[in-house]
Amino acid sequence: MQKFIILIILGFLLSGCVANEPAPLPEIIPPIRIAMTPANSYVALAANTCVQEIPGVVITIDTLPINEIDSLNYDIMLTSGEGLTNWQYQLMEEKLVFIVNSSNPIQNLTRAQIQQILGGYITDWNEIKPETPANSLNKKIQVYLFAENDDVTNLVMDQLPEDIIINVRTRYVPGVPEMTQAILSDPEGIGVIPARWLTDSVKPLSTDMNITYPIVMSVQKDPTGLLRDLMACIQLKVATSEK
Repeated sequence: MQKFIILIILGFLLSGCVANEPAPLPEIIPPIRIAMTPANSYVALAANTCVQEIPGVVITIDTLPINEIDSLNYDIMLTSGEGLTNWQYQLMEEKLVFIVNSSNPIQNLTRAQIQQILGGYITDWNEIKPETPANSLNKKIQVYLFAENDDVTNLVMDQLPEDIIINVRTRYVPGVPEMTQAILSDPEGIGVIPARWLTDSVKPLSTDMNITYPIVMSVQKDPTGLLRDLMACIQLKVATSEK
């Protein structure tokens, strides 16, 4: 009898227990994949700042030469001059600046002189300024460019006549910090960087070769939701940093 009573009590208690519904799993938001060319890598700071301001946004950033960016693998691609998809939005205007070592007495170059230097037809700084003391500059001009097929290098190549081939002695560097360091370390060097990257450690040259171009954000389709919010935020941050 006692066992029977205990079973009744247990049955009554168990009948009041209802299994709780499992808590729904949090929504998994895939990261927004961003690729940018080396000359535009400063935009990474704006993108990372936007992540802190837009709830739910997660990003990954790869810095690659333009010829290594597979547009199918990224949601946003930042390039110089030309975009990579049919959906393109201009972020800002930029200008290329030719730079030399601060010890170089040269102040300006004409378009024709720059073309001849890049093509290897002018190889001696004294050909530019014959009155320069012989011991102030070496006889060989050293050209530095971004990597072959990089978007900035392509912009420079577009300025050359079709019959000019880049000097075989040209040295290629992967990014702006390396370009600036190369010119800082080489009194005979000449390079080119976006104006935004210019510092007092190198000397800009005055020239009539005006290379201005847009920084372009390319996407796979008409942006919506978090992607659109991120792009708008990046555009605002970059525009604000210019002022």
